[in-house]
Amino acid sequence: MENNLIIISKNKIGLEEVNSVNARELHKYLESKRQFGNWINERIVNYDFKINVDYCSYNKNVKRAIGSSVQKEYIITLDMAKELAMVENNEKGREIRKYFIEIEKKYKLEQHKLPENYIEALEALVVSEKVKLQLEKDVKLLEYSNEEKNKLIEYQAEYVDFAKTIKATINAITFEKFAKLISKPKLNCGRNRLYKAMRELKILQYNNIPYQDYIDRSYFELIEKFREPNDIEIKNNKCKKDEKINYLQVMITSKGQKYVYDRWVKYNGK
Repeated sequence: MENNLIIISKNKIGLEEVNSVNARELHKYLESKRQFGNWINERIVNYDFKINVDYCSYNKNVKRAIGSSVQKEYIITLDMAKELAMVENNEKGREIRKYFIEIEKKYKLEQHKLPENYIEALEALVVSEKVKLQLEKDVKLLEYSNEEKNKLIEYQAEYVDFAKTIKATINAITFEKFAKLISKPKLNCGRNRLYKAMRELKILQYNNIPYQDYIDRSYFELIEKFREPNDIEIKNNKCKKDEKINYLQVMITSKGQKYVYDRWVKYNGK
């Protein structure tokens, strides 16, 4: 078997630096008739390979006769390379798989080789410490420098606070009370603002009564109530002084509170 059939190098996949190969080079060696992009994507899906576990990818600028183009490259672990070689089910696949197995054995023997002198022991310690420091650095980057992750944490924190609020309001509550519960400095909410938003979102009708569909989903309850007439209503002969006026009070259920909150946040672009 030829030496250096495919270049094997150390690359970082996920948080770990591992022996790996370029998938495009493997594809070429296997003499597959399929276009590389289709071949690698199908293999990833069919055999459930995971990004940052079995492989990583990056875009590479390739110069052409006229101009340049972007080419997606895949760096894959030796385990993934062995499996891809095996499922190719041809002589080239069996040959390169044996080659990978031999290389792995060689690496394992070198890893278990004990230092023969003080200098070798110090060099091994330096390498070990470098790996340890790099891993710690990667963890800190993931914890503190990932802007998207911080945004996600902030977003999830809002829902934790909201969940605590809802837990304290098992029963249905009025729009006015709900508006006070969810109001925050960055997302100020009053009853009238909430009404307006829900009307524009076609959840409430012009008279602030929910559309039937949302009542059927158990987001709202309607309770018939009675009140005393005000002076204007009496003056305009709309009702008598001792007459009670009935009206429908809209209550937001615990299920509806989550829905209204989500729609309110999206409405405000938060």
